[in-house]
This record gives sequence, C-alpha cells and structure tokens, in this order.
Amino acid sequence: MFREIGILWGRHVPVPFPDVPTSVRDDLVELNATLADCVSTYLRNNGTTGSGHKATLLRCLRKLRWHLHHLGYPSSFHDAYDYHRRLLKVTELVVNDAYPFSV
Repeated sequence: MFREIGILWGRHVPVPFPDVPTSVRDDLVELNATLADCVSTYLRNNGTTGSGHKATLLRCLRKLRWHLHHLGYPSSFHDAYDYHRRLLKVTELVVNDAYPFSV
C-alpha cells in the first residue's frame, strides 16, 4: 500500500488548490496543509507517521468528509470536489496502512 500512496500523492501534489467557497476556504486550506504534513511524514518515514498524527488524521478525515458532502454535486465547485476526493482517498489509505482498524 505504501507504494500506491506514494504514486497517488505524487499525482495529487502538483494539482493547484482549486476554487472553493469563500466561507470554507480557510478551513480547507488548513486541512490541506495539515494532511500534506501527515502524508509527507508517512512517505518520508517509509510508512510510519509522526507522534500525534493518528488523532490528527482521524479528525481531518471527519472534517474532509463533511466538506466533500457540501462540495458535492450539484455544486459549481466540481474541481474542488475532485481535488478533495483525491485527498480523502490518500488520507484513508494512510490511516488504513498506518493504523489498521481505526477508520
């Protein structure tokens, strides 16, 4: 799974942050930065996360799922939905690999 996460992350990172509703922009930017730190640490440490990352990842998963629900179709923010759906997939894979039975 580690290799798959690296490939997916490598495809996600170069994609620019999409246009999102201004009411949730700050929260989504913070989520992205926090998850980027966790995923990067996981990849840099060959499949282990940093201390405290489990609680952070689980909290961010809940928030990200909530935002996806509100960015979903029929919304005019299709790019934001796709972007954050990819981020959710990578995050779920990291959690499932690093902390089985946590999600």
